[in-house]
Amino acid sequence: MSNRLLTILMLPLAAVLAACGPARTASTQPTPHVLPTATRPVPTSTPVPPTPTPEPPAVAWVNGQAVTVEAYEKELARCQEGLLSLGRDAASEGERCEKWVLDALVKQLLIEQAAAAEGVSISSEDVEAEMQLLAENGQQSFESWLERNQYTAEEFRAFLRSSMTTQAMYERVTSAIPHTVEQVRVRHIVVDAKEIGQLVLSKLNEGTNFATLAVEYSLDESTRPDGGDLGFFPRGLLFSREVEEAAFILEVGANSEIIESDFGYHIIQVLEKDPDRPVGPEIRDHLCRVSFERWLQQLWAAASVERNISREVQ
Repeated sequence: MSNRLLTILMLPLAAVLAACGPARTASTQPTPHVLPTATRPVPTSTPVPPTPTPEPPAVAWVNGQAVTVEAYEKELARCQEGLLSLGRDAASEGERCEKWVLDALVKQLLIEQAAAAEGVSISSEDVEAEMQLLAENGQQSFESWLERNQYTAEEFRAFLRSSMTTQAMYERVTSAIPHTVEQVRVRHIVVDAKEIGQLVLSKLNEGTNFATLAVEYSLDESTRPDGGDLGFFPRGLLFSREVEEAAFILEVGANSEIIESDFGYHIIQVLEKDPDRPVGPEIRDHLCRVSFERWLQQLWAAASVERNISREVQ
C-alpha cells in the first residue's frame, strides 16, 4: 500500500480520535460512581467535525467517477513512448496524443460502469490465468516488458481486468449482429468532375458497356481492373452513404444518375440482390465494430462528463 493511500485511509480514524479528546494515562483513573452536580461546569467547546477524505486529483469526472491525473499521466507517457518507437515526433503530436489518451480513458470508464450496471464482472482467477498466459514465454522477459511499458504487476492486472471487461461487453453488445443479411452487388465509376460524370452517363445511355467505361474513366484503382465491381455488401459498410442508399433503392440491372459524395461523382449499376446472404468474417467484424462504437457513443451522450483540462474529448 502506498504512503499516500495509507494517509487517506487513516484520516477518518484520526478525526475520530481527535474528537474524543486526549488519551487517558495511568495516573488519571476515573472516580467510580461520581454523579454530576449542579456546580460542575458544562463543556462549551464546539466538537471538531471529521476531516473529509480528499478527492483524488482528476482530469475528468465520468458520472461522478474520477479519471485520475496519475492514470492520465501514465497513459500519456505510454502514448508518447509508442510514438517514439514508431519513429514519430512525440512533441509535434503531443496535443493529438493528449486528446486520444483522455478520450480512451473516458470511454474505458463508461464501459466499466455499463458492465457493472449489467452485472458483468471479471474474476481475479480469470485475470491471473491471463497473466500466466502472457508470461508463458518466460517470467523474466514478461517482467522486462512490464518495466519498459511503465507497468507494475498490479497496474497491469488492473489493465487486464479493464481489457477483459471491454471484451466481455463487446461480445454482449454485438451478439445480435446477424450472420446473414440483405446484400447488394454493384459496379461503380467514380470521377472527380461532374462534367466527366455526365459524359460517362451519356455513353451509358447510348449503350456503351458499363465495365468498359469503368476501366477507361474510374479513379478507383482497386475496382477499375474488374470493371468497377464492388462485390456484395450489406448496409453500413460503404464509406459513401449516398452511394449505399442508391444501391439498395435501385432495381437489378438499373444504372443510377450522377451521385455526389465527399469522394467525387459516382455512377453505379446494380448487378444482384440477395435478401439473406451470409456475411463473411471480415464484413461481420466491421459491422460489430460499428455497432459497438455506436453503443459507446450513446453511453457518452447520456453520461455526465466533466473535464478539468483544456483538451476537448470528442
